[in-house]
Amino acid sequence: MKRSVVRGVSFSLLSLLVALQLALLPLSWLLAAWLPQSGINSLLGGEGLRWLLGGWTSRLFTPLFGALLLLPVGAGAVVRSGLWGALRSVGALSYRDRVSLRLSVLSAVAVWLCFFLLGGTPSQMLGVTGGWWPSPFSRALLPLAVFTLVAAAIAFGVTSGRIASQRQAYAALLWGLRRCCPLLLLYVIARQLVESFRYVFLM
Repeated sequence: MKRSVVRGVSFSLLSLLVALQLALLPLSWLLAAWLPQSGINSLLGGEGLRWLLGGWTSRLFTPLFGALLLLPVGAGAVVRSGLWGALRSVGALSYRDRVSLRLSVLSAVAVWLCFFLLGGTPSQMLGVTGGWWPSPFSRALLPLAVFTLVAAAIAFGVTSGRIASQRQAYAALLWGLRRCCPLLLLYVIARQLVESFRYVFLM
């Protein structure tokens, strides 16, 4: 029931965003023709169409889009491997699950140790101003966090017996991404709509 409600809401929101984007096309052309001195840009002119289609990928691939791709992978692995359930009921775990949980923590620590041992000296991780933000270290935090979640989840799933094959490990990594596909599509359309409004009225 909850999943069907979420799908219905996401579909309605997606339909609204698409309708607004389609309505903006002729509206921008009409406003640009009626108010030539207003600075309004038309999306249906030659320059507007080149902007609309030619810059699609550069507007889409932002740090937020990268986060929307990476975070569901790590979160899905944690859920499907059973690690999330184990963390929620630590006191009721079997001996094997307790050992698996310790190994998952060791795997997470190993990922961070490898990063700090192989990633370079502290000065190489700092930014040009000598700070931690922005810096190579801050840019690596998101993928490092996801790799940590994946390593911990796979270690727990394999040692606890919940992940018995490479196919199951692969399915665990894809599980969260599949569930977040509607969110990714909403982001793509919403991002394009926001940038289109900026191009028409603010540029």
